[in-house]
Amino acid sequence: MSGDTSHLLFEVGTEELPSGYIAPALAALRDAVERGLKRERLQFDRIETLTTPRRLALEIPALAARQVDREEEVLGPPAQVAFREGVPTPAAEGFARKNGVGVETLERVRTDRGEYVGFTRRVEGQSAVALLPAILRDAVLSLTFPKSMRWGEGALRFARPLRWLVCLLDAEIVPVRIADLHAGRETWGHRFFASGPLSLSSAAVYREVLRAANVEPDAGLRRRLLREQAQAHAAAVGGALVTDEELLDIVTHQLELPQTVLGAFDESFLQLPRVVLITCLREHQRYFCVEAPPVDHGAGELMARFVATTGIPDGEDGKIRQGNERVLRARLDDAAFFYREDLKLPLSARVPELDKVLHLAEIGSIGDKTRRIEALCALLCGQLEASDALSPDDAAVAAAAARLCKADLVTAMVNEFASLQGVMGGCYARASGESPAVAAAIAEHYAPRAADDAVPRTLPGALVSFADKLDNIACAFATGNGPSASADPYAVRRQAIALCRIAWAHALHLDLAALVAGALELLAGAKRCPESGSEVVGFIRGRLNGLLGAEAHRYDTIAAVLAIPDTDLLDLRRRVEALTAFRAAAEFDPLSTAFKRVSRILPKGSPATSLMLNRLSQAEEVALHCEVERARPQVAALLAARQFAAALAVLASLRPAVDAFFDHVTVLDENADLAANRLRLLLEVQELFLHVADLREIVID
Repeated sequence: MSGDTSHLLFEVGTEELPSGYIAPALAALRDAVERGLKRERLQFDRIETLTTPRRLALEIPALAARQVDREEEVLGPPAQVAFREGVPTPAAEGFARKNGVGVETLERVRTDRGEYVGFTRRVEGQSAVALLPAILRDAVLSLTFPKSMRWGEGALRFARPLRWLVCLLDAEIVPVRIADLHAGRETWGHRFFASGPLSLSSAAVYREVLRAANVEPDAGLRRRLLREQAQAHAAAVGGALVTDEELLDIVTHQLELPQTVLGAFDESFLQLPRVVLITCLREHQRYFCVEAPPVDHGAGELMARFVATTGIPDGEDGKIRQGNERVLRARLDDAAFFYREDLKLPLSARVPELDKVLHLAEIGSIGDKTRRIEALCALLCGQLEASDALSPDDAAVAAAAARLCKADLVTAMVNEFASLQGVMGGCYARASGESPAVAAAIAEHYAPRAADDAVPRTLPGALVSFADKLDNIACAFATGNGPSASADPYAVRRQAIALCRIAWAHALHLDLAALVAGALELLAGAKRCPESGSEVVGFIRGRLNGLLGAEAHRYDTIAAVLAIPDTDLLDLRRRVEALTAFRAAAEFDPLSTAFKRVSRILPKGSPATSLMLNRLSQAEEVALHCEVERARPQVAALLAARQFAAALAVLASLRPAVDAFFDHVTVLDENADLAANRLRLLLEVQELFLHVADLREIVID
């Protein structure tokens, strides 16, 4: 970037924004401003983002003072109209006069529509000060939030009321206006430790002024300081901070000044399960837990300590610490009470209560859902047992876990902490005398809960999770709540992806079509339940596009495999892997080309006749038929053994016979019987290929 540059500061001051809104809004604001600057040809080096709960701010240290000048071509009338025998006509003179140029400056310009006359003029760039108000205003108005509000009598909708605007280009105020706010040079410091507005002499002093007013505007630095302070508190009592990056992000966006305090609670609460303590401290209070140094790289025992973020320093009297301890004591008392009450009944005794809890109005209760999960789990186990992929012990564990997996939904602890569903089921199962394997399967059957979450570790847990998510998907389609372009009310895309990940992680060969049919049959009473499972199967298979694309497989490789009707999620992945590897081989491109030659010449629909061997009159026809007959059992055996790469190699061996056939045989012969027979032969070639992949989808670079 060349020429004069200026330092731009743009700050939107608000009431405290919800912490989860800030990062997405700041990224969207940055992107919108970047698009606007590029659209208006204002050059810049980088855009830096700054934020606190009460502000969204951007800094551009080097922004061009003006647009880049440009040249534009102005076209006039057609050349044959503008000049006659080299003499300008009134049309040319009028065009030149209208644009303030001499007729002698007009040039002939060739276009797709013919030859015209015109000229090139230089358009001088506008100043940044003139362009920025619209760019910045539009960027702010383009922001969207999960929930927005209006305030006063204005029509502007935003996450929280806007309170001030700052926009400086070096020391000059840029006249940005949003609703009834006009940008100035006054910002605000810490709500409690800075009095009155702060005047900025220039954009360059913004951070310095805010830090002097007890505000750290750099969220990354604020996050690092919070981590260091919390770790120092934990180390001071001989412990270590329990890692929680998500919580660190949350509290970073709740504070303007990074301050923490170390607190303690009664050691009797350490008798609660670790996950209950962590959840109680984290979800209600946003506290960090402290643990003793771990042994053998495992998790350490929790200590009766916590670190709270305060945003203001604690005084010598420790009142902030004492207040946090007092509030936490009440929370832990509640959690301990819930835990004691829940333990009064074994988990199995709570299963009948699930019939009283509504799942979906059109579908029934949670008890009904549990019975469907049991039935689907049995169907899964039946498929795996038939192939000796599941032991009787694992099948028994899966069946027991399926029966109990939702029982914790009627416990007091899960009613208070919904995020503990499944986890508390595992705790209560162990306390009720269930085997550790059953407890583990119950605890992990909700996994994976998100894209970056791990799948269930145990096979029984994976089977119960698969059954649960398949039922959720079936319920969505059966009630007409399947995903659309703009909505996914049951989050079935995420759950379909989870099915694929579970099948892959545990190497499960499953007949998805049969499982979907079973799931829909269990919902046959629902008003909108599809008669065929093809839509649901197609939807689940469709999630493979994104998953396999993320593994660096080419889009056309994935499309070639998904074009065949295989419904084994694990086989589909392995087919894609085999085809990706085979594409690196020298014989792949000629093989793909040969298959496309076969497919292009075949008419739509299968020829009605069967292949007549006595009509194979040329040697190349006979040779191709022999090669197909040789390859067919080999391909079938290799596919049955799931040796997809070897099956592709067998198909590649057909290429010389296919090439010779096309080089020497007239397929569409004048003799209709010969032509039909040759098409039937090519159809057999195509059908053999389509058992592996549809190479018509392959794009040769």
